[in-house]
Order: sequence, then C-alpha cells, then structure tokens
Amino acid sequence: MSESSPALPRVLVAEDGLEYSERFSRLLGSQFLFERVGSFAALVEALARPASVLVLDLDFRRTAPALLVDARGEAASPDEAAALAEVQGILLLRALRARGNPLPALLCADFDDAGRARLLCEELAPLQISPSSEGLPAVAARLRQLALL
Repeated sequence: MSESSPALPRVLVAEDGLEYSERFSRLLGSQFLFERVGSFAALVEALARPASVLVLDLDFRRTAPALLVDARGEAASPDEAAALAEVQGILLLRALRARGNPLPALLCADFDDAGRARLLCEELAPLQISPSSEGLPAVAARLRQLALL
C-alpha cells in the first residue's frame, strides 16, 4: 500500500477458532484488515490501537475456561464456565460497553427469537446480528456500514 492509499478499516474478530478471521481475511482482505483475538484480555489489548468494527462469534466452547469472562469482564468461575462459553460473544460486548467502549459490533449468531435479537441490538448498540445463513456480500455490506459509524 502506498503512503497516499487510505488505510483499510481495522476489524477485530473475537472468536475461539479461526473460521471467521481466516475466511474474512481471504475473501474480504482487500477491503478490511482483520485481526483475530481469542479472549477478553487480548481484545482489551488490541483496542489500545484504533479499530473500526468488532466481529464477535457467539459461542466460545473451545476456549479454556480460565479465559472466559462474565458480563463485567471478570474471570468466570469453573461452575459457570460452560454456560458462559455458549454466550461469550455477548458477554465480551457487554463488558466492553460497561467500560464505555462504543465500538460498532457485528455478532455472528442465530437466534430463534427475533425479540431477543432486537433487544440485544438495542442494549448493546451499535450492534448488528449476522445469521449463519447470511452471505459474504451482505456481511461485507454490514461491515462497511458499521465502519462508517
């Protein structure tokens, strides 16, 4: 990239695997700079540099229980780790919002209850939810829209 080229929007991808970050980097890497983080501590560290958008996987079951957090960003107890892993993406965003971070976010999740999804979007705004059935062009459009907020 030349010095006169505009910088690509930096997108942090919080996930317990590599599926989103690798796929998005491979297919949308000419439009965005993707950086994967796998825990709340890594996310907070990555936010020391400006980012445009946060992409969150909902489920972090592959994450070590010691790295899981509650909605305050505090370590999960061993007794609650399994339940928190299933909604870790939401908890990461709640912890960021509780700290006053307004970074626009895209949650990759399927909800059977449209009302729950709407309430999450209101509670954790700016937030959009991308279901697994959504194609890559629609995800890219969401990322562009969120990057402009």
